[in-house]
Amino acid sequence: MSFPVLICDDSKLGRKSVERSLPDGLASEIYMAGHGQEAMELLRTQDITILFLDLTMPVMDGVEVLEAIRAEK
Repeated sequence: MSFPVLICDDSKLGRKSVERSLPDGLASEIYMAGHGQEAMELLRTQDITILFLDLTMPVMDGVEVLEAIRAEK
C-alpha cells in the first residue's frame, strides 16, 4: 500500500534525507515544502496521508503547522 507523503523541512538536505529513508513503495507521491506556510498550502490542495514535519523553521514552524491543521479540521 502506498500513500501521498509531504516532507516539510527548511533544510534541503533534511528533506532529501527523509525521502531516502522512506521504505520502498510507501509513497505514491512525495511533496516537499521548505517551511510551514508552504506545507499548509499543499495540505489544503493535496490529499496528504503522511506528514514529516520539522519543528524549527522560518515563516511558520512545525508547532504552528500542527495548530493550523487542528484549527482547520
